[in-house]
Amino acid sequence: MIKPNARVLDATAGNRLMWKTKDHPNVFFIDIEPELEYPPDRFLDCTKTDFPDNWFYTIFFDPPHNWGIPKNERIFTIPSKRVADEKFNYNRTYHSYYGLDKFNNKSELIAFIDKAQREFMRILHQNGCFWFKWSEYAIPVHNIECLFKDWNQMLKIRLHKTPRGKTESYWIMYMKNPS
Repeated sequence: MIKPNARVLDATAGNRLMWKTKDHPNVFFIDIEPELEYPPDRFLDCTKTDFPDNWFYTIFFDPPHNWGIPKNERIFTIPSKRVADEKFNYNRTYHSYYGLDKFNNKSELIAFIDKAQREFMRILHQNGCFWFKWSEYAIPVHNIECLFKDWNQMLKIRLHKTPRGKTESYWIMYMKNPS
């Protein structure tokens, strides 16, 4: 069951960190992770949903950006005071869970992203927007963008670099290519 007014989908809701209102009636939150501070509206795999075709006007997708890292391990590993402080604040904010344990290798992660974007193509309204977030922890953004060949890229926003300048993060907005 979908919230009656929900036409926005957060397909990998996690702890809903980007949302000012954590339980907005117009946003439907799904995730497969059971150990979240804010449980999703529905535990559901975003690669295979039962939503009606063309239902959502906007979809947000922030998949894991790496693979094979055990659940309790942190992504910050540089032993400096500054990084230790950043790690503490980041882990306190993000509750130390990044989904990096979900995939064993790069191929599994890429297959997940590809399968998810095909499902989003089905459930997104013809004039809808699909927002994709990517951080270049392990794969450069241009190696992921090729998965979205059936979409029309409208906007690409570079968010930030990590403190050491090695990783960039992006929000990319797509629309369906005209049929």
